[in-house]
Amino acid sequence: MLLDSTQLEDRCGSPRSLFSAPVDSRAVDPTPISPEPISSKDIIPKKISSHDRKPPPTLAGGPPPKPTTPAMAAANQESFASNAHIMTTPSSIKQVNRTPIVLIPPLSADSSLSDYKTFREHEPRKEPKGRPAVVISHDKIRDQRAVADQASDDLRTLLEGIFDAEEQITEETSALPSTEAFSYFTWIDHGGVEVRALATDKLVKLDLSLQKVTTTGKLGDIPIDDLCRLQKLCTKDLMIVQSSELSIDATWNNDDFSAWLQRVGLAESALRSARIILRIMIGLKGEKRVCSEEILQHVVGVLNQIFNQCIIPVVEARPRDAGAEFFELVSPYKKEIGQVLYQTNKLMKMLVEMLAKVDIAETIITGLEFFAIRILFVENAQLEKESILSIPKFEAPRRTAMDIITGVFAKYPEQRPFIFDEILSSLQKLPIKGQNARQFKLSDGTSIQLVSALIMRLIQTSAAPARSLVKVGQPRATGQRKRRLSASSPSESEAENSSKTGNDDEESQASSVGDNDGTYDHAKQRLSREATDLSSISARDAQYVMGYLVRRAMTASKSGDQPYRHLLDMFAEDLILVLGNAEWPAAEMLLNVLMSIMMNITETKSTAPAKTMALELLGIMGSAISELVAGTQSLARNLENQDSERGIHLRQMFDEYVDGRFQNTELFVWDGPYRIVLDYLASVDSEGLPTRSAQVFYLTQWAKSVGTAQSTTECEGKPMVHQLQKMLSSRAWNPT
Repeated sequence: MLLDSTQLEDRCGSPRSLFSAPVDSRAVDPTPISPEPISSKDIIPKKISSHDRKPPPTLAGGPPPKPTTPAMAAANQESFASNAHIMTTPSSIKQVNRTPIVLIPPLSADSSLSDYKTFREHEPRKEPKGRPAVVISHDKIRDQRAVADQASDDLRTLLEGIFDAEEQITEETSALPSTEAFSYFTWIDHGGVEVRALATDKLVKLDLSLQKVTTTGKLGDIPIDDLCRLQKLCTKDLMIVQSSELSIDATWNNDDFSAWLQRVGLAESALRSARIILRIMIGLKGEKRVCSEEILQHVVGVLNQIFNQCIIPVVEARPRDAGAEFFELVSPYKKEIGQVLYQTNKLMKMLVEMLAKVDIAETIITGLEFFAIRILFVENAQLEKESILSIPKFEAPRRTAMDIITGVFAKYPEQRPFIFDEILSSLQKLPIKGQNARQFKLSDGTSIQLVSALIMRLIQTSAAPARSLVKVGQPRATGQRKRRLSASSPSESEAENSSKTGNDDEESQASSVGDNDGTYDHAKQRLSREATDLSSISARDAQYVMGYLVRRAMTASKSGDQPYRHLLDMFAEDLILVLGNAEWPAAEMLLNVLMSIMMNITETKSTAPAKTMALELLGIMGSAISELVAGTQSLARNLENQDSERGIHLRQMFDEYVDGRFQNTELFVWDGPYRIVLDYLASVDSEGLPTRSAQVFYLTQWAKSVGTAQSTTECEGKPMVHQLQKMLSSRAWNPT
């Protein structure tokens, strides 16, 4: 028979106190509790007369409960009897512990060790110092999946709406398209003909939706045919802009500018369409159907057209001389032109991302090189009042153009000679006076020339093993172009050998690193060979750049028309400004090369102007070295008050250097200066500063020092050799 609710509450307390009262698990006695005997009168309810019985509540509209039959009562009594051994006393019920308890049964008498299996204890993944362990709950994973699925569904719905609207508008039927179908497109007068383009709001939704789907990794769930169809639809917008004229005529009236503003709006929409095209290519980087070379040519073509016809003439306009009328005419439209410039910079950043993830054809690479170098050497205004768009607005895409050149330089070694030649031959376009000469701001607030920063980044990138990713399109450098590049530039074969070496390293690194079968000497020789080859390429590039500048500066004077003497002085000043800065290690290499050339000029039969130039530059460099040593001494004194192990170690090393007791082998120990600098650069890089090239440069120099060292033992050096070789091949500092 069953206990009624009143009896259960009397014996065990209220239901609320039974299940919700806090229990101190430390107070629970771990010994088993023996149940007290319970008599039958304790479990048999009191007799209730038929008059006192109240029918139990029933659900509204439901059938009344069935009355208890003698058979049911007997079954209840039998259940109580069979479960009597597990019943507890009221006091024990009140001590119930809500914490789950796992009871492990004792071993049986006939058990043996062979009946059990030993499992290795799981070691949790170690997180880097200062970074808390990331714990992802199942609920969070489910939420992320739900978000990804929702983003994928939203993109499908949007694509279906666009394609249905396109079919309704293009089909030649008697039925008129719906009003909703017309909302997906806009019509613009293009040379007397109305052309159809995707509406701006739909382009914005498409871009955001694609970004969400790509971020969640769900772009592969979208049918490839739909994505190709979307790319073709967006390409039509690019083709319309390419057949338009975006230039401004100084003789225009208000009606002409109204028509021009419509074309500018169409160009802005085309830039959004180009971003959608690139986002699909980046998301499906292994799919050749979406990485069409023809479509990429349209993307680069639109960028070139917008800059050449619309942006560059506005940037170069000045409120004086012959450009005064144009300046006054265009100034009222600086907001519209500035918006177009903003959209072009966003598209250029996507091109930088694409260069890092997708291998593209040589024709596209060549077009990007000409485009980016052209932007670098556009003369910006020196004063804000002389600029229509403001000086900083144009410096942003210029820095992105520098990232494009660096990306091409890092990934395609066969393009490096051409890039150097184009940059050096364009130096004469640079301004040599005024504030505009130095617009690239460093992390410490000082400024240098943008081209100086670019050359240093390229030299640092030369020390990295080149590698290619997904190959799409035709081969990049063949035949006549290769011969033309190698005829007037540094050795291209060395760059190609570096590329092959880097690729071979990546394929074999997984098997070679950590392989105990190879000897320490063999691993050390291999590391030395690879690092020395990469360092030699970087040094030869530095010699080529400085030799080019010095040869042209020797035939020019400071008072002459040719600016190379001024440019050499400014370049040397820029290198001195960043000397000792961890983010620009190539400055020391370039200054060493310049010093060697200047010393050679003073010691050989050279012209008087050349010797004068050499002595001036040597004096400037000597003064800079003295200031650097004095600054280092001041920093070393500040380390005396620091209790950190690294600070004490650096202070001791500096004292040994001053006293002449310093050994070069102390530079490349695992916890030495190289690691300190690389850890610093890694922390700065997390803030978005471009320090990857500096990290690889230091890794190469460190690996070269370790590979050529004679004092390290196999026990101490073998782990470091394998670790450096692994990081050098992956082109990343990752000590964990």
